[in-house]
Amino acid sequence: MKKGAIQLSINLIVTVIIGIIIVLLGITLTKKIISESESTQQQIDTQLEEKINSLLDEGEIVAITPKTRTIHKGLAKFAVGVENILENTFNFKINVEFIGAYDDQGNEICKNESGTINGECCSNSCNPNDWILFNKNEIGIDNNENHKWLVAITPDKDAKKGTYIFSISVFYCDTSVDCASVTCDCDNNNGLLTKYSSDYRIYENIV
Repeated sequence: MKKGAIQLSINLIVTVIIGIIIVLLGITLTKKIISESESTQQQIDTQLEEKINSLLDEGEIVAITPKTRTIHKGLAKFAVGVENILENTFNFKINVEFIGAYDDQGNEICKNESGTINGECCSNSCNPNDWILFNKNEIGIDNNENHKWLVAITPDKDAKKGTYIFSISVFYCDTSVDCASVTCDCDNNNGLLTKYSSDYRIYENIV
């Protein structure tokens, strides 16, 4: 084999090895960034939980924090804590629903009317109810104990700037009712979902 051909083969092998090293370094760096991001995310969750615990310790039966989030884009997180002051263990659940949105001048952008979105919340058609993510299942809470829900709201990328208002409702499953005479609507149809408290509002400012 000619010397030039051997030199070319060596250069090719070196190039391949360098390429592999670069790829491995890229994978390692990506994993590190993801790990740090997850750690930060968990830290934020811990902060929300500590704030909820503080509010519940002060005597709130339903605690929400924060009440307002301001974002440019991406995820906004809210925490909901419920303390069971009823005499027995009951199943609880929450519901989160979009109410309406207004610009910085107070003009209506869009609103929810009986499940129908009137107005244009986005440059393209969108429904802010689709932005909401939370655990919709019933959760059993013992007397004088509490449970916490995370509510995540991720607006569409083309959502219009303004203040978006969402309603949070808390229910418990009343199993003392006669399901033969009323329409029971708990998860197992063994009771009637009953309002535990008045509704609450949270606000997401998109800037």
